[in-house]
Amino acid sequence: MKKLFNLSIFKKNLYFNTISQYVFSRKNTYILPLIMVVWSFIYSLISFSFAHEDNFLIFSFMFFLINLLFTVVFASCKFLNLFYDLHKDGLDVILFTKSYSRKYINATKILLCVILATIWSFIFMGCNWLFYLFNITYINQIKAWLAWDFFSPFFTFLVFGSIAGLLASRLSFKLSVLTPIAIFTPLLFLGTGTSVFAKPSNLNYAHYLNLPDSQTDSQTVLDLEKFYLNNNEDTFYLIPKKLSNTKINEKQANLLSDYWNKSSSSSQLWQAVTYLSLPYQFINVFNHKNQGLLKPRVNKKDQALGNYIYYNGLESSENSYEVNNFVGLPTYNLTLNPTNKKQFLVPGALKNKTFLKNQINTNIIYANTNASNFNHHFKEDDQIFGVPNNLVGKLKWEYLKELLESKTFINEANMFFSKLSNNLNKEEILSNISSFIKQNEENLYKNLTDNNTVVLNSVLDNSKIKSNIEKNIYIATGLIYYLFFNQNKSIIFDNLLKNKDGSYKQDKFLITIDNEDYFIGGYSSFVSEEKNINNKSIFRYHLNESENYLFQPVDEIYQVKIKTQVVKKNTFILEWMLISLLLLFSLYSLHNKKDYE
Repeated sequence: MKKLFNLSIFKKNLYFNTISQYVFSRKNTYILPLIMVVWSFIYSLISFSFAHEDNFLIFSFMFFLINLLFTVVFASCKFLNLFYDLHKDGLDVILFTKSYSRKYINATKILLCVILATIWSFIFMGCNWLFYLFNITYINQIKAWLAWDFFSPFFTFLVFGSIAGLLASRLSFKLSVLTPIAIFTPLLFLGTGTSVFAKPSNLNYAHYLNLPDSQTDSQTVLDLEKFYLNNNEDTFYLIPKKLSNTKINEKQANLLSDYWNKSSSSSQLWQAVTYLSLPYQFINVFNHKNQGLLKPRVNKKDQALGNYIYYNGLESSENSYEVNNFVGLPTYNLTLNPTNKKQFLVPGALKNKTFLKNQINTNIIYANTNASNFNHHFKEDDQIFGVPNNLVGKLKWEYLKELLESKTFINEANMFFSKLSNNLNKEEILSNISSFIKQNEENLYKNLTDNNTVVLNSVLDNSKIKSNIEKNIYIATGLIYYLFFNQNKSIIFDNLLKNKDGSYKQDKFLITIDNEDYFIGGYSSFVSEEKNINNKSIFRYHLNESENYLFQPVDEIYQVKIKTQVVKKNTFILEWMLISLLLLFSLYSLHNKKDYE
């Protein structure tokens, strides 16, 4: 069977050489690429001078938009040079020493178009890299230095050049150039417009979760606590508030369902448009999944999710999300009875925090083991007046949250626990924590200073942290909570929660600070007491015990997590290839109907 054509023949083929010379003799073959290069250089200088963190995405959008429009125009001109001008100028009927079939002639033209697309795409990529270099400071806001720099213009060239070539049989040269632009631009702005208003459904959901109610502990209608784990996953959790609540009640569950029904479709229109609008895809590939090129940048803390601990900003309109209570957090048997249902253990400081005033059994309370003992002498007893401020105190969640999110603290905590053996029991782990604190105190917290936090600030604010002892207790509590948020499935965290008898029933944690032992958790409130001993006023504290421990059991936790990634940009290239092949084949078939002799 005779082959349709042999690629090697193009080296000797007068027809291929002739049409190549024809295309490269046209002024627009050089003028348009030159204009794009000059424009890119000038625009890169402008963006270097005027772009900043908040508007760089807009500068990027305009850059990609203009260069893709250059691509559409250049591709249309080159396809028309080959499939319109050649026929109009009569060059398709040049006599050859050897005749070629219509199929061969059209395949040769298409091959040259692909070569031109390749050359153009490398020029486009060079312009992109020039823009990246001038704006290297903000380049992390977009997807730079990737294969999209080549493939986006390459397939834009083939798709819209093919459209121009198909239109050439019915329309004039000018209309055949303008029509692809008229198709490209509205479709691109359709996708861009929907992206501006699209919102990830978990972010939209958080808006409802945060609806205010001044009568509840959390100051929200649902009165639930929300948190992320520090595991770089796009999942946050919902737990019931208050010490006595171990489940999300029916009213809360109904509200969760109702709010989800209102939130879950917030990005579906954009997801559909993304797959249907090819021009938008060509520019969207330069965009990170959790933002739009024309969306105003919003401070992470200003997002509806921003106040949740370890919020990571990974939410994306590309994903669909789901709400369920099938969480993968570890569960524990609080008793030795194997028939008892296992429960989750969550941070009590988070679960019980409240914005309401004059509440008891909310903040975690720490106390010296002799805080109630009038027979034990403290050096503070020698003070002339005043109640000792380092025997008892309350730990505020807002300071713990700052501490837990501090990169300095995370790094130190990670190094500390990485050196501990998995064979240590609860008491040994707590002893190591006490030693860690002592070493840092002796070292003047050289490696544990972060002035963006209250606890690790180099200057102690006594209006917030009463003493160095309280600071150290915050650090100890932070280390314990670090394991929950960072390594909750680790052996060492399991050992920290486990009692000597093998149960996980929670109790006070014992920490040694300045040679004094302190209990953390296990109290609801305290009041000062005074006795006159040897004609001197001595102060101690009456402590009301409770189950307000560092970790508290819950039977149910809800999670908002990714269900599936709907928009997969890596699949765009398959769509581009398919559409390009269909259009090129249509162009090839259409022009095969003409006679070439």
